Amino acid sequence: MQWMALMGLGNSPAWAVELTGTLFDEEMQTPIEAAKVVVRTEAGEVVRTQSNFEGAFRLDVPEGPGSLEVYATEYQNLTVSYVAIEGMTPLDLTMVPYEVGEVVVVYYDEPDPIVTTRTLTSAEVARVPGGFGDPVRVVTSLPGAARPPFGSSQLIIRGGNDDDTTVLIDGVEVPIVYHVGGYRSVIHPSMVAQVDFLPGIFPSRYGDTTSGVVDIQTRADWSDEWELTAQADLLDASASFRGALGKNDAVGVAGAIRRSYVDLVLAPLANDFVLPAWFDYQVQFQTLNTSPHTFRLIAFGLNDRIGTDDSDFGITSTTTSHRAVASWVYEPSNRFKLLVQPAVGWDNDQVGLGTAVSVIEQGIRTGLRAEARWTPNPMWVVVGGAQIQGSNLEIDATLPFDPTAGDPNQAFEATDARWVTQPDPYAEVQLRPLRDEKRLVMSAGLRAESMFRQGLDPEFGLSPRGSVRFNVVEGSTLKGGVGLSHQMPSAQALAFSPDTPLALERALTAEVGFEQKLGDVATFDAVAYGRSMSNIAIQQFGAPAFMNDGIGRAYGLEFLLRKEPTGPLFGWISYSLSRSERIDDPEASDDWVLFGLDQTHNLIAIAGYQLRKGWDFGFRFQYTSGNPFTPYEGGIFELSDGTYTGIPSGDVNSGRLDPYMALDLRVSKTFNFRRGQAKIYLDLLNVITGENPEFLIDAYDFSSATPVSGLPFLPSPGLQLDLRL
Repeated sequence: MQWMALMGLGNSPAWAVELTGTLFDEEMQTPIEAAKVVVRTEAGEVVRTQSNFEGAFRLDVPEGPGSLEVYATEYQNLTVSYVAIEGMTPLDLTMVPYEVGEVVVVYYDEPDPIVTTRTLTSAEVARVPGGFGDPVRVVTSLPGAARPPFGSSQLIIRGGNDDDTTVLIDGVEVPIVYHVGGYRSVIHPSMVAQVDFLPGIFPSRYGDTTSGVVDIQTRADWSDEWELTAQADLLDASASFRGALGKNDAVGVAGAIRRSYVDLVLAPLANDFVLPAWFDYQVQFQTLNTSPHTFRLIAFGLNDRIGTDDSDFGITSTTTSHRAVASWVYEPSNRFKLLVQPAVGWDNDQVGLGTAVSVIEQGIRTGLRAEARWTPNPMWVVVGGAQIQGSNLEIDATLPFDPTAGDPNQAFEATDARWVTQPDPYAEVQLRPLRDEKRLVMSAGLRAESMFRQGLDPEFGLSPRGSVRFNVVEGSTLKGGVGLSHQMPSAQALAFSPDTPLALERALTAEVGFEQKLGDVATFDAVAYGRSMSNIAIQQFGAPAFMNDGIGRAYGLEFLLRKEPTGPLFGWISYSLSRSERIDDPEASDDWVLFGLDQTHNLIAIAGYQLRKGWDFGFRFQYTSGNPFTPYEGGIFELSDGTYTGIPSGDVNSGRLDPYMALDLRVSKTFNFRRGQAKIYLDLLNVITGENPEFLIDAYDFSSATPVSGLPFLPSPGLQLDLRL
C-alpha cells in the first residue's frame, strides 16, 4: 500500500497476533539481513516486511493458519506454514545458501495504480559502484533522471528545472537533498528502508511539484539487540545506532551522525583554496507494541560550508537546515487508517563573495498533514486529507548590480520578510472493478493547490490526475495516465520579487507504457511521456526581477530492463531518449530553445554479482549526451582597458559539449563474526572515460574555447563495521 509506505511505518495491519522470528544462515549460523518476508493468511491477505540487521522480523497477523515465505540474496527460497495464536513462540528459521550457478527465486509484486514507480532498497543501493552507498544519488541512474553537472546537487527529472522535483523524508519535504558537491544526500543510508522514484503521474497526496517525486522512507524495524555501525571512506566518516529502550522494549530509537574530512585532510595542502565540508545528523523514536496507535518522531539536520571568512578567495557559502517531524497513526483495523503529522523546520542559507556580494536567506517552515484511508472492500480504496505548509522567508541581499534596474554599475540592497502559506486539500479513489483484483487497477485524484503570500492576493490551481494499469495477460501490463500539477515559484523568485503577484507554475503530463515480467526475477519497462510547462518564473533584468512568462515542453522515451535484487546477480540497463525546450518570453520570440541540461541520450548499465565467502563485484557504465551551450562568435577589443568582450551567438544553446562516458568498478569483501561483520570495499571511479567536458573556458579574445573535464580516475577505499550488542 503506497500510503503506508510513504509514512515509513510498515505495511502490517493492526491484527491480533504478533508473529516474530529470526533468520540464520544454516552453515555459518549468522543472521540474514534485508530478506523479504511475505505472509499470506488463510483469508488471502498479504503483509510484508524485511529482516533487520540481526535477521529479526515482526508482523501483526490474524489468528489462525497461514504461510510465511522468505526471499534473500544468496539463499534458496524458504516457505513454512504456521498457526498464529496469542503468545506464540518466535520462529527461528535457517536458510540454505544456494550452490554456485543455482538461482531459485520468486519475486513478489503487487499492482500499483501509479503509472511509473521505481524503487531502490538500501541493500541494493549499497552495491552500486560510484554511488558511495547513497540511496538518493543512485536515483540519477534510473530512467527519467538527467546526469547532473560535476559538483552539482541538482535533480533534473524529465526535462524540468532543478527546483521542479520534490524530495520527501517520511512524507515531509526537505528543501536540500544533497550536501555541497552532490556526492552525499542529507540522510544516512542506515536510516533508509527504501527510496521510491516517481517521475511522472504521482498521486494527489504529493503536491507543490511538477516534475517528479523522490520519496525516502526511513526504517521502522527494531529488535532486542542493538545495532552499531561505523563507516569511513574517501569523503567522510559516520556512525549509527538502532535499538529498543524501556520496559519490554517499548520504544525504538535510532540515530546517525556523519562528518566529512576533505577540508581537514587537504587544508594544509590547499593554500587557502576553497574546500567543502558537511555534517548531518538524524534521531528517530517510535513506540512499539502499542497497536492500534503508533507514535513516531524523527529529527534531522545538516550544515554545509564552502570557504571561510578569512579565505584569500573571499568565497563563503554556508547552509544550515533542521527538521522535526512527529507522526500519530491510528489503525483500528485493516480497513481504516488515520495519520496526523505535524512538522517544523528552520533553514539558513548564506552566500558571500568578499564585501561585494552577500545574500542571506533564512526562515521557519511549518507543516501539518492529516490523512484518512478507508478500504470498505477489496475493490475500493478511498483516501482524503489535507496538507498545510507555511514558511516565513527572510532575505537580506547586497549585490554590486541591480537585477531589477538592468544597470550593471548600480548597487543593490534588499531586505524583506513575509509569510507564505499553502493549505492544500486532496482526495483520491482507487478502484479494482474485476473479479481478479490485480487485472485492472484505476486511480483518480484531485488536489486543490494554493499560495498565500503576505500582502498579495492568493493564487490557486486545481490539479486533477488519473492513471490506469491493465494486466493484459499474466506478466504483461499496459499502463497510462494524465495529470495537471502546480507548484510555487522558486524561493529565489519569491525573494527577489516580494511585491510581484507571481502565479503558480504548472505542468500538464501524459504518459503511456508497457511492463513485461521476464520469468520470476526480471522486468522490462517502456514508457513514453510528454510534458507541457507554463507560468515558469523567469529572471529578467528590470523591474520586477521575475515574471511568469516562461513556457516549456519535454518529451521522450524511457526503457528499463531490471534484474530484481534476489539471488547473486542484480542490476539494470536504463536508457532515456528525451528532448526539453524553453521559450522565456513568448511575446518576444516563438523560437524554441534547448533547455540548458537537455540530454538526448542517457544510457546506464549497472550489474553486481555476489560470490560465496563474502566477495561482491560490480560495475557501472554511463554514456550521456553533452549539455547545450551558447558559443561565442568572437570578441570586441575594448581600447579603454585592453580587454575583449565576447559576442555570443544569436542561436542560444546551439552548441553541445562532447558526450560524457565513464566506467566505475567496485569490489567488496565481507567478514562475518559472532556479533557482527566487517566489510572492506574499493570503488574505482572513472576507470575508463571519454573527454567528459563539464564546461568551456574561452580564450582571452573569445576566438576559441578549451574544455574542462570533471573527475579523473579516482580510487575510493572504504571500511564498514557492523556490531550487535
